[in-house]
Amino acid sequence: MSTTQQMADYILSKGYTVDLQSAQVKEVRIPKKFDAEFSNFNEKIMGTDGLSLEKYKNDKVSKWTFDIVDYDVEGKTAVAALLVHKEKLIGAYIIQQPDGTAHPLSKDIPGTDILE
Repeated sequence: MSTTQQMADYILSKGYTVDLQSAQVKEVRIPKKFDAEFSNFNEKIMGTDGLSLEKYKNDKVSKWTFDIVDYDVEGKTAVAALLVHKEKLIGAYIIQQPDGTAHPLSKDIPGTDILE
C-alpha cells in the first residue's frame, strides 16, 4: 500500500467508493497494551480480511482516511480508515459519522452492526 490509488482500489474491493481528494494521513501509535476498548476495536479490524494489530503494539503507523461517497446507512455517512506500517496494510475499518463508531470494512460481512 504505497499509493492512495492502491488504497482506494482496496476499499473498492470491499464494496465502497471513496473520494481520493479527501485523503488524509497522520501518524498514530498502536498502544503497548490493549485495554478492553482497544481489544474490541481490534476485533472490528479482524472482521476485515483477518487483519490484526497485535504484532504492531507500540509501533507508529500511518492512518489514512478517505470519505466514502456511496455510504448511507440510516442517513449516516462514513470514513474508511486504513492503517499502514512500512507500506503493508495492517488494519482497515469504517468510522461511521457523526458518532465515530468503528465497523469492519466490508459490505459482505454478515452480522455486523452496519448491515442490520
